[in-house]
Amino acid sequence: MMKIYFSISVFENSPHCIPADFDYCYWLKLMNRFITRADTIEIHCWEEEKEVIEELKRRYSEFDEIPNSLSLVYFRGEMTDKKKEYLVTDFVNKHRQLKWFSIFLYKKDTCIFSSEHWGTEFYGEAMTAADVEFIKSVLTEENTISVIDE
Repeated sequence: MMKIYFSISVFENSPHCIPADFDYCYWLKLMNRFITRADTIEIHCWEEEKEVIEELKRRYSEFDEIPNSLSLVYFRGEMTDKKKEYLVTDFVNKHRQLKWFSIFLYKKDTCIFSSEHWGTEFYGEAMTAADVEFIKSVLTEENTISVIDE
């Protein structure tokens, strides 16, 4: 099994790391592949992202809000079909930016895949050779990819 880290390197001039073409096709393909393996999801938002925080509270009352000392709001809960659908159908805000600062997908308390910094940095554990090839097929040549083969 392998671990992988990769990042998206072409951004619009924005503090939120929005892809230059506002195209989250790569993100959607990645999430569709890895959400099927997860039994738990954790979402991080900055405190000032009040609209998305309220949306998460309204949609998913069963999410546990995790206290922390940072300026982030953490939500964690069981991965359900409803949450999977939400992630892949309602993932951008009115500014065409990915809604969530970070998403962590867990299986049996191990983070198997993460999308961080508004979908521009990723990490995966227990990746197969097919997973790595899929990820490479989704990314462009400008992207940074590091693979650790264990």
